[in-house]
Amino acid sequence: MSHFELKVHQQIGKDEFDDLKVSLSDLGYDIEVYEHSSSGPYASLDWLIPTGIGLLIAKPYFETFLKKAAEDHYTLLKEVFKKHLYPKSINPVRNEFKLVTNGGVEKDTFFTLHFSIYTKLSGSNGDITLKLMFPKGCSVDYFNQAIEKYTNFISVYLGNGAEAELADKLVELDSGRRWTKILWLNDKSQEIELVDVVLSSRNKTFVSSKIT
Repeated sequence: MSHFELKVHQQIGKDEFDDLKVSLSDLGYDIEVYEHSSSGPYASLDWLIPTGIGLLIAKPYFETFLKKAAEDHYTLLKEVFKKHLYPKSINPVRNEFKLVTNGGVEKDTFFTLHFSIYTKLSGSNGDITLKLMFPKGCSVDYFNQAIEKYTNFISVYLGNGAEAELADKLVELDSGRRWTKILWLNDKSQEIELVDVVLSSRNKTFVSSKIT
């Protein structure tokens, strides 16, 4: 199984990421790049909609991460993301993925709908998907820090054999809902937090909580 899978909306095109694929390969990581055309009835829960670009970080990456943690391997990976992923994912020059109403008006959201990171975890009652999202226009430092803290956060649970514990905890914190869990790096608390999609949508504000 690959370390990474990159799913790119067909209006963007997977060829945009040939350079990323080569650079990751040079570091010893396997990545598969696919095109998608995801669409469907998501009501007003916009953050659950598949983003234009989605990077799946698979379990083999975390196994490698745990083995190489002492080598600070993320330094090299961070440079690859900074050069080949960030410019095309946050405030891209062209082909930005957006949502528009039936009247042609662009919908405004706190998070960019152009890019996100996914991980699948196995819980005691089945698999769930985690989705790390990024504020619109976030800096490259925030971008890299969010990915690093996210991978550190998950690797702690995987390294302790507590994958199911984390999956079950996130479902419990989200009122038992088993849909995709939206996570983000809170730049104030400097922690990965769980976003309450329902309350955020209902109250027209942004609600997230620490994962304890």
